Amino acid sequence: MPRQKNLELKTRTRPVARATFLLYAALILAALLIGYVSYNYSFAMMEKSYQTFYLNKAQLIVHAVNNIQNASDGEFLQALNRYWEGAGNRPADEYICVVDQKGKLLLHTAHPNSVGNYAGDNPILDGSTTDPKKLCDLVVAQADYAGKYISSEGKDQIAAFSAIPGRKWMLGVHRSRSALYTEIKDGFRPLLIGFISVCGILMPVFLFLLFRTYSGAQRKQLSYEHALRESEQRYQSLVDTMPQGMCRTDRQGKLTFANRALLKNLGKSLESCLGKSLPQLYPGGVADKLVDDELEVLSSGHTLDVIYEYRPADGGPPRFVESVRHPVYDAERAIVGVQSIFWDVTDRKLAEEDLKCTKAQLETVLQSVPSGIFAVDQDCRFTIVNQQAEKLMDFDAAEALGQPASKFIPDTKLHRVLKTGKLEMGKPFTHNQRTFLVSRSPIMEQGNIIGAVSVFQDESELEAVQRQLEELRRLNDELSSLIENSHDGILITDTDQVLTVNPSFGRITGLAPSTLEGRDISGLDSERHVCMAVMQAVFRHVKSHRSSITMRRKLKSGNEIFVTGNPVLDKFGQVVRVVMNVRDVTELHSLGERLKMLSLACLEDGPDSAGPEATYGIVAESPATRNLLDLAVRVAQVDSTVLLSGESGAGKDVLAKLIHNLSKRHDQPFVSLNCGAIPEHLLESELFGYEKGAFSGADRYGKPGLLEEAAGGTVFLDEVGELPLNLQVKLLKVLQEQRCRRLGSVKTVDLDIRILAATNRDLKQMVAEGQFREDLFYRLYVVPIEVPPLRERRQDILPLALRFLKTYNKKYEVSRTLGHELLRVLETYHWPGNVRELQNVIERLVVTADADVLEPRHLPRNMNQSQEEAQAPIVWVTEGMKLREARDEVEKQLIQKALAQTKNTREAAKLLGVTHSTVVRKAQKYDLAIDGGTTLH
Repeated sequence: MPRQKNLELKTRTRPVARATFLLYAALILAALLIGYVSYNYSFAMMEKSYQTFYLNKAQLIVHAVNNIQNASDGEFLQALNRYWEGAGNRPADEYICVVDQKGKLLLHTAHPNSVGNYAGDNPILDGSTTDPKKLCDLVVAQADYAGKYISSEGKDQIAAFSAIPGRKWMLGVHRSRSALYTEIKDGFRPLLIGFISVCGILMPVFLFLLFRTYSGAQRKQLSYEHALRESEQRYQSLVDTMPQGMCRTDRQGKLTFANRALLKNLGKSLESCLGKSLPQLYPGGVADKLVDDELEVLSSGHTLDVIYEYRPADGGPPRFVESVRHPVYDAERAIVGVQSIFWDVTDRKLAEEDLKCTKAQLETVLQSVPSGIFAVDQDCRFTIVNQQAEKLMDFDAAEALGQPASKFIPDTKLHRVLKTGKLEMGKPFTHNQRTFLVSRSPIMEQGNIIGAVSVFQDESELEAVQRQLEELRRLNDELSSLIENSHDGILITDTDQVLTVNPSFGRITGLAPSTLEGRDISGLDSERHVCMAVMQAVFRHVKSHRSSITMRRKLKSGNEIFVTGNPVLDKFGQVVRVVMNVRDVTELHSLGERLKMLSLACLEDGPDSAGPEATYGIVAESPATRNLLDLAVRVAQVDSTVLLSGESGAGKDVLAKLIHNLSKRHDQPFVSLNCGAIPEHLLESELFGYEKGAFSGADRYGKPGLLEEAAGGTVFLDEVGELPLNLQVKLLKVLQEQRCRRLGSVKTVDLDIRILAATNRDLKQMVAEGQFREDLFYRLYVVPIEVPPLRERRQDILPLALRFLKTYNKKYEVSRTLGHELLRVLETYHWPGNVRELQNVIERLVVTADADVLEPRHLPRNMNQSQEEAQAPIVWVTEGMKLREARDEVEKQLIQKALAQTKNTREAAKLLGVTHSTVVRKAQKYDLAIDGGTTLH
């Protein structure tokens, strides 16, 4: 292992060593290049500096002797020489010269013997192409010069010339360039030695130390990597051998890792799972929940522990998997994924469910038993206290649980059972001045006593049960008495035989009760006795359908009877008794005839039965409705605009359909639009249509409006008073010109339509208030028709109620009928919602009533309250009513109100100021319900 580490270290450091050598070579070459360039640049800069320096020196000399300009030439030259000789600190090869405009040397401090020689052709090497190139030209130009110069001896010099004003002379300062270069080289020698020292000695040492530092860091990193690799191997081995499934996903939900247990559970390989999302690996329902939980972990950064339920692909029983999911962080503590651990907890979950169910069952049993039960542990502390025990012992179970039993029951004997382990049965026990019968027994586990339980019952409750039995016996006697004294005939059967028949049954049918009791009802003679046939039919219906039914038959004596059968169901919903009530309705014959006529009038459907009582489904029993229908028939023959007005729910839309059906346009479309039900910004497009692209969100193919769809037919504008003012103008134009234009279109569409409008608002008042256009009002107000509310045509109420009853009986497959008391309530109610409210009330009665015969008690509470608030007359006086009949009606209503306000007949008698027997007798006479709905007969 160390040898392998050294080999890996050498492999890693070899590129670094190579890079270090190349860096060293590159630095040396760069330093040499920089030195060479600096060296040459330094020569040029030094030369330039000397040229400027000599020019300044020449100008300074000229300026110094400028005060003797009037001297002779010889004196002036001597002054120049003296000044030069007096200057110190100058190189030995540096000198000055003076040249006149003819190029002759007048002064030369380095070679005095050359004075008088011609130097005018000495070349000047620097300057532009237009500058003088010879010394004589420079003298003639009298221009200052600093640069390269070739002396008369042919030597390359650095020179500077300055003009001497007034004499046409030039003063030059000279020095040999070779001497200057020698000085510069001597100055660069120490720098070159230092550079070679740094490059040859210090830099390799520095690079070597850098290499050693890097090698040490690499060695440490390699050690850490090996340790990390070993840790990862151990971790991977642990993950692969763990029985729980584990996986990791990235922020996009893609699988990046899965251990063997999870792959085995999925039945897939790691390569086939990597990069896939959870919905691709798990069933849909579970996958969706996994994705939601994963997003929650990513967003919140919290660990999530969840149990999932799923069904295996083979259709087996559901399984449960628990998952602990926590976020995965990178080095910057940013969440980069989610790690999840899964394990099957089906057995534990099922055990918990079974335990919970068993506990709930035990709790229900404990709380339901009529006896008091409490249990204690081996320290005699309460562990269970049921509700009956709380009630009998007079303490709160929440406070008692976990507390010593002696704290609440000081004289308890359970500690004795815990000590001896003996069972005690039926022992008397007194607590809080009450006597109980107690049974105590130990709770054993593997032969050891771990607690005790006590079951007790109050002796006074046993006495109460005895009293309840006596009360039930009394109530049974009273019920038998009520059945015997009932004015209506009552026959009670079980599933086969007749059990009870009261005397009133014999009075109505002429059959002795003794001949019927105990006999099989299906074996009774139905051919000789019409009543037996109807009784058998009612019995069969109630038994098979388990619902109430009422049938009407005429006896051979001429009397008519109503037979109502009601089932008595057991807790399983099976019929165990059938109670049949027989009522003689001969005295109600006239009312029955009227109901029959109304039923025939409203139960006819379709145009085939269009007569005085029914026209296209409209009930017309009242004169107001008949006049309305006559007007509608006449208006239907023309195409005039009709304005229907009236309260909401009065039937304006039904009348509009009738006018259309009776018109010449009956085979063309009838298009209805509720102007108040569509938002204002959509109403115009619905009415007139639009072209494609007319507005954002428009259909790409465009859409015709309702006016176009009704071509040749009728347009019914319901709630026209809700039409916005801007659309009223366009509608007015349609009425005037019979043409319209789609939104976004330039084409006009010709129309052939008839307009019917309806409103429940006062359009005249709206015109006065500026809410409705006056011109449009008069366009619509061609044929006004006022639809009266239902309270103004009460003759239509019962036919409409019967029509709706038939419709909903058929729809909900029931056989409800309207009781005569309910009919009176329906006729006297003010019906603020008109026909629509009547229809809703009938449907509600059919759906919610608990009997087939609908009575006032089945009505909604608001209708009953409305009837009381309306203070309807106590007596309904009809034409030809006798004084005795009115008196009976007053007695009936007074007793009915008293029974409704009190709990029983005794309180009602006290309220009315009469005896109890009088109330019972009168209630029996008027067939009134007492004591929660029981009817006396």
